[in-house]
Amino acid sequence: MAIVKRKTKRGTAFQVKVKGVDGRWITETHYDAKLAKKRELELSEMKEAGLPVKSISNSLTLSQYFGAWHEHTKDGNTSAGWRNSQIQMFNSYIHESVGTIKLRQFGPAHVQKVLNGAKRLGRSPQTCLHLYNLMHKMFEDAVELFEIMQRNPVLKTLKPRVPTKESKYLNPDEARALLGFVRGKAYGVAIWLQVLVGMRIGEVQARSEERRVGKECRSRW
Repeated sequence: MAIVKRKTKRGTAFQVKVKGVDGRWITETHYDAKLAKKRELELSEMKEAGLPVKSISNSLTLSQYFGAWHEHTKDGNTSAGWRNSQIQMFNSYIHESVGTIKLRQFGPAHVQKVLNGAKRLGRSPQTCLHLYNLMHKMFEDAVELFEIMQRNPVLKTLKPRVPTKESKYLNPDEARALLGFVRGKAYGVAIWLQVLVGMRIGEVQARSEERRVGKECRSRW
């Protein structure tokens, strides 16, 4: 990496030269020394972050960016299952539709194309919302974290609306009938805890696992 100072008709130019991951040199010309130094540092950080630095302003496609972005964020506080679902969602609804679009050319119309495609396939509003959130986060990082875009094309006005459903609850007679039905069954205690204490399924499972581990420990001692 280097900054080459040259004289031009416009004045003193500063050429930022960075060797990309493909072995080719990327050259950007700036007429401000501080801006050139900042750009050199940005490109260096992008390479270290795993971004496929080539002709970063023109050549990076959405699919290329997704691969690098996903790799860069792998050490976050997200489960492997959730990350796999991101890959599957991108490949199923985004890659085939707009994956070859250059990152800097990507606009709100492309976002709408992805969402409309999911709707045509009969996907639920919740699935469309997941797609929206994935794209919004990708481009938010492109703007804020990597600084390779000026604005996020995933506009709030494009966010899918998910119909709200009123929660259904058992009335007292229905609750008593259910508790009577599960009395003495293997899963009866779990149902009683949920109905009378309000525990969620995950909480019941966690409590059951704690008891199982506790019994194993006591039996060993």
